[in-house]
Parts: sequence; structure tokens; C-alpha cells
Amino acid sequence: MTAFLQRFRNTPCGTNGEACSFAPVHGDAMYRALLHEAAAIALSQKECSLLVLSDARALAPLDNAEVLLAKAAKTVVLWNGADTSVEGQPGAPECVLIPQVNDHLFLFFSPDMGVALFARESPEKVGEGLPCVGAWTAQRSVVLRLAEALVGPEILSTVALAAPDTPALERISAELMRLITIASDMAQLSDGDLFSGRSELLTVLEILKAIGSKRHTHDILFVFVEQVARIVETARCSIVRVWEGSDYAHVLASHEAPSLSDRKISLDKYPEICQAIDTGAKVVIDNVHEDPLTASLGEHFTKAGFDALAIVPVMKKNQQAGTLLLRAARQGRAFSPREINFFEVVAEAASSALEKAQLIESAQLANARLEHLAITDALTGLYNRRHLLERLEQELERSARYALPLSLLILDVDNFKQVNDTAGHLTGDAVLRGISARMQACVRRVDLVARFGGEEFVIILPQTGGGGAVTEAERIRAAIGEKPVETRTGEVSVTASIGIAVFDANWMRTTNDLIGSADEALRKAKQLGKNRVVLADNREGKT
Repeated sequence: MTAFLQRFRNTPCGTNGEACSFAPVHGDAMYRALLHEAAAIALSQKECSLLVLSDARALAPLDNAEVLLAKAAKTVVLWNGADTSVEGQPGAPECVLIPQVNDHLFLFFSPDMGVALFARESPEKVGEGLPCVGAWTAQRSVVLRLAEALVGPEILSTVALAAPDTPALERISAELMRLITIASDMAQLSDGDLFSGRSELLTVLEILKAIGSKRHTHDILFVFVEQVARIVETARCSIVRVWEGSDYAHVLASHEAPSLSDRKISLDKYPEICQAIDTGAKVVIDNVHEDPLTASLGEHFTKAGFDALAIVPVMKKNQQAGTLLLRAARQGRAFSPREINFFEVVAEAASSALEKAQLIESAQLANARLEHLAITDALTGLYNRRHLLERLEQELERSARYALPLSLLILDVDNFKQVNDTAGHLTGDAVLRGISARMQACVRRVDLVARFGGEEFVIILPQTGGGGAVTEAERIRAAIGEKPVETRTGEVSVTASIGIAVFDANWMRTTNDLIGSADEALRKAKQLGKNRVVLADNREGKT
């Protein structure tokens, strides 16, 4: 398998023809940590499309191996020819022969992501289950091609591997693997170094998990600052956004305050941020009390308890997101060059994650906008007839099931045809908008106001009986007739008639029964001279 892995290293396979990316695994501790982390991520995937490949001994250290194998839609155990613990047992997963007894592999693939972890024992440790060196990748196209090469397309065809937005996911996974490889190369340090390779790799793996599990920008930002603060000793680690030309910045996430999402700060107290914005480069200050950039604000930093600062750009002058900066501060000692390098690696990874999050959020906002338009009346901004009928059906069922009161108001603008005929339809439209605003100002948050058609409006009053409905209807009627509606052609005085029906489970079976009862009450109000409220009799067909 070592030769097999080497063949993949320089083979173009990404969406843009980039070479495969593998991060090295140094020693047993790192291998075991990555193995447990990869298994945990695999367990978070959906059952219907999860593929797991592993040799039997690679699964041995996992406490959750049985749960993982049971969850996977397809499991393939790679058989090294010496281990017979799986082969031939009833109900055992499908086995595929691999030639080298000292090679190990754990691989999973799903529509959201994939991870492959290799290891090779040194000859003197064969049989002990202790891998020494290896490599791993989370580049999706590489993981899929490795799986195809090992077990063939026939086995893979039994698992639904299609992924939404595959090009974007592949581009992100390829970029992150490049960053992880850089972090791994940086991890070869002396025993006295602050960092360990394991900590760095697991931190960047947390970033991969964030991309797969988080969908909102703030959630992703908080994961980044939380993980950075976990590895690097900081008094404060935050993400700051600055809009071009603004005198203020906004703290979007801070590791010590999970709920903080948009705190406004004045840039005149943060010259280090201003310099990072102006130069587009990182700013490192070893001693804020002596550095010419910050010395004048020594009292401010003393109060905050900060002696050293590091500011690293995350996204530079993005029209949709502004400029994003990673800002770290601590007391007592400066940040080391290695810590600054780590900040840069994480910041570059954050850029890719945020780009994806923004695409998702833009799509969600667009969908929410379309959904809003689908249920909203374009003229008045109230709910439309379709949404009204859907909500009324739900309220009717809830009222019947739990014996809760429910009232319905139908409001009609008196003599509205005369307004259109004398002042024009544009003035009539302005009158309808003004009346809509007055109704909205009178109702409760739980009430629903909708335009039923023309100059008719319907108001649903959940958990409201006849007495409460009459009181609210009179308040609405008085608000509409209290003063004229202002339009571009002048003031227009209007009144409204309102019919009320209270849901009666004894004879009302459908929404049409409730609407018909309220409509009959409205007709009665018109007959009695308009500009009044009439409550329908609770008996069938009576007012």
C-alpha cells in the first residue's frame, strides 16, 4: 500500500487538476488521535450514504467501532492475509485482500466529506498493531479515488455518493489539505516548543468539522477563535470586521463570549487594526507600551490587561463581508514567530470556510425572500389569501383538538368603489396601504392579518372568544375612521364594517363554515348602515 499511496501523491485529481494532498502522520500518538477523530466525524454523517473501509486491526483501538460499522450503509474490511478474525464469519462485512501485512488504512466517504488515514508499521513492530509513520487526507476527490482503487466501482455503486455543490466542497477540501500539510511540516519541533504536531493537526481537523457541520457565519467564526485560543495562550482572541471607509469596527466573535456576535468599537482606540487595514498585512506588536503605534494608548491596554497583540487578515476588502481580521492579545510575553505562523494558517483556512458559509447564507436568504413573496400581498405587505387559508386550517384543527376559542374577523372598507371612481386607483391603493398599517398596529403578535381580496381583509384571532373579538374589532374600526388617510392627492376619510364569527365545533366542520358565518355577519353590518361591528349568532346560519 505504500507504493499505492506514493502513486497517488502527484496524480492530478481535483476539480481543477490539482495534485493530491496528503499530510504526514508522525508516530503512534498522532496516528491514534487522528484515527479516533476520523471515526467520530464518520459517526456524525448520515447513515444512508456513509461508506467505511478499514483493515481489522485499524478498528481495534476504537471503542465505537461496532457502532460505526452498524451505522454505515456499506462497510468493507480490508484483509491483510494474516488476520482471520473477520474472514468467513457469519454476517461479517465484505472483505478485500491487501498484500502487505504491515499496512493499515481507515477510510470513510459521504456526500459531505471524506477522510483517509494510512499507516505503516516498521518491520520490527509487525504484529504489534503499532503504526509508526503514515499520511492522511481529507481531499474528497482523493478519498473517493482511493476507495475506487481498493474495492472497485461495483461496490461503491451500492452507496449513494452524490454530493450537493460538489465543486465547491472539493475546492474547499483541497485548499484545506494544502494548509494542513503546511501545518504538519511546521510541527517538527523540539520538545520545548509550545506546540505539538498532534494539537495543530487536530485543530485544523476541527476546522474541517466546522465546515461540514456549521452553516452560519457566526458559528464558524466562533469555532475558529475558540480553537485558536485553545492552542495558543491568549487573553482574548476575536474576529473583527471593518467596512471600507468606516470609523468603526464590529467584533463578530470572541472566544471568551460565545453569545457575542456584533459589538461595535471605535477604531481610534485600535491603531493596530487600522494599520492592518491600510497595509493588508499582519501586524505584530511585542510590547504595546513601547511600540510607537500603541504607546499613546498604554493606559487603555493596561486596563484591558494586554501586553502583546497580533492582527492577521482573514478576508481582505470583500464587498459582502468587509475586511475580516483575526485579533489576538495576551499578557506577559510576546507571540512567537511560530504562533504567528499558526495564526496565518488558521486565518487562511477561515477564509475558505467563510466563503462557503456566505454562499450558503446567500442561498438561504434568497430562498427566504422567495418564500416571503409567495405568502405576501404585494400592495399592502400583509399575508395573502393562500397563506391565510393555510393558517386558518391549522388554527381550526388546533381549536377543535384542544377546545380553544377561535374568532375570525372579516373587514370591508365602506364605499371603497367611490374612492376609486372619484380619486383614482392609485389613491385607492394608498388608502388600502394606510388601512393595513392601522390594522397591524391594533392587533396582537399572535393574530394574523391578511388581505382577502379587493378591499376585504381577514383577521384570525387565536384563543379569543366573542367578547374579546368584539373589543378588538371595535378598536380596529375606531383606528380606521379616527382620522383621514393621507395620500398624494390629499386626505381621504374612510370607515369600515366588520363581521365576526366564533368557531363552534358543534356545527362548523371546515374553514368555509367559519368564513361564511363571518361573511354573513359582515353583510348584516352593511345592512345596518355600515361603519359598525356585528357578531354572528353562534347557531348555524344565524347572526
